[in-house]
Amino acid sequence: MLDRDISLAIVTKNRPIELSRCLSSVTKQVVKPLEVIVIDNDENFSAKDVIKDSAFSDLNISYFFCKKNVPGCRNLAIGKAKTKYLAFIDDDCVLTKQWLREGYRIISTKKDVFVLGNSLLLNTNNIFANAQFSRDTYWRIEGFKKSPRSSKEVFDTKNVILDISELKKKKIKFDENCQIGFYDIADFDMGLQLAKFNCLGSYCQEMKLYHEETGRFFRFINRAFARGKLIHFLKGKWQLNNDFVNLKDKIFILWLIRLIKHFSKDFDQYSPYINGGLFTKMLTIVLIRVFERFYVLGYVAKN
Repeated sequence: MLDRDISLAIVTKNRPIELSRCLSSVTKQVVKPLEVIVIDNDENFSAKDVIKDSAFSDLNISYFFCKKNVPGCRNLAIGKAKTKYLAFIDDDCVLTKQWLREGYRIISTKKDVFVLGNSLLLNTNNIFANAQFSRDTYWRIEGFKKSPRSSKEVFDTKNVILDISELKKKKIKFDENCQIGFYDIADFDMGLQLAKFNCLGSYCQEMKLYHEETGRFFRFINRAFARGKLIHFLKGKWQLNNDFVNLKDKIFILWLIRLIKHFSKDFDQYSPYINGGLFTKMLTIVLIRVFERFYVLGYVAKN
């Protein structure tokens, strides 16, 4: 039996159904966390009734309300955790039974600062979810290929275990400026912070969970626009160049030409991660390019 020196944190806001589903998957873990920290970001305290459900009585749940933004809620979880290791997942995640055991085995034996898991798509029948998932997954895998043990470009707060004793020692926190509205990019910033301090980690393919991606068009494009604005903020903070955007996409005709010209290449690049037949994959490629169009518009927008 593993010495469970690990807590699990979930930040939630007005999603009681998703939170209940998530906690149900935590109860099925072959190795359970010593503590589950639920940070309720909802002023109506919607998570309170969920955690009172007798189905979760075998979980040692600690409940906290936090009116700060999501990065602030994550910082609260780090401050409240009593264990050496802290896992973060989102409230719309569903863990496979081996998730905690596999991740904890890696981080506790390799002495890494973090271990990132394998995120799979939950709502596979949604075209917008497919577009977001396939785009993010491709670039995350490319990031792992470039730097297998670095957090730069690949850090993901919905599927990670951290050695928070190292974070506290180095005074690393989630940047609460990395959020606009519903959308935050504090995980990307955290990855840059960890890389700055040469904090190494691992990727654990067996640490699998399913995540529900954005499933509505307007939220899909709003997220793209907000992420573009946030990347521009990080450019100033970290003196980054423009490698994370294609500035030509701000001009519609150039964006359209690139969509047509590079469609075959994009199809080969993204289609392995898209669920569905040929037509679904082709439409998903177009949506990925729509996402990137709004992403660059957010990047160049006046703040």
